[in-house]
Amino acid sequence: MSNTTRIEARTIEDTCNLVASELTIQEKERMSGDIDNIALLMMNVETLKTRYSDDQDFPTVAIWTLKQALQEAYLAGRRSK
Repeated sequence: MSNTTRIEARTIEDTCNLVASELTIQEKERMSGDIDNIALLMMNVETLKTRYSDDQDFPTVAIWTLKQALQEAYLAGRRSK
């Protein structure tokens, strides 16, 4: 991984943490539920918790399924505004 990639990843993570810190408890719970539902229903991922197992922590997901899940997450975010 290049230094640029590491910096971008850190910046994205920092941005996500900043956004999450500005949410109310209810918003965080709704977001978590929405994300969990998308993972389960669209990608067949039972939990998003780390389980320290390659088989469980790195699911095989088709790119079109990932794209569809990201689109659904985007739409869920738009609906929440």
